[in-house]
Amino acid sequence: ERGTAVSTGQCMVVLPTKITGISPASGPVGTVVTIKGQGFGMDVNQVAVTLLGLYCSVTSVSGDEIKVMVPEGLSDDLSGKFQLIVTTGGTAESPKAFKVTKPKQK
Repeated sequence: ERGTAVSTGQCMVVLPTKITGISPASGPVGTVVTIKGQGFGMDVNQVAVTLLGLYCSVTSVSGDEIKVMVPEGLSDDLSGKFQLIVTTGGTAESPKAFKVTKPKQK
């Protein structure tokens, strides 16, 4: 038996959360990193990003791009992948690691 059903409400397609790339791939603490991908949503309050276990400040979110700041407390020469948690879509990990570098000398 087969039939069809019609939804009375609006349908919203939620893409699975996925990171396709990060830019730049290295920088000192405070660097703003752009994370590209899909399924990020549009609400800064529904997105959490960590790097090496520390939470990053999220400065902006769009459906396919998040801008975050490399958090204080990381020493240089560490590298790790960004971990992303989206309330609506799940979790993702960056395909490449970000390398924390020494701050530029003034």
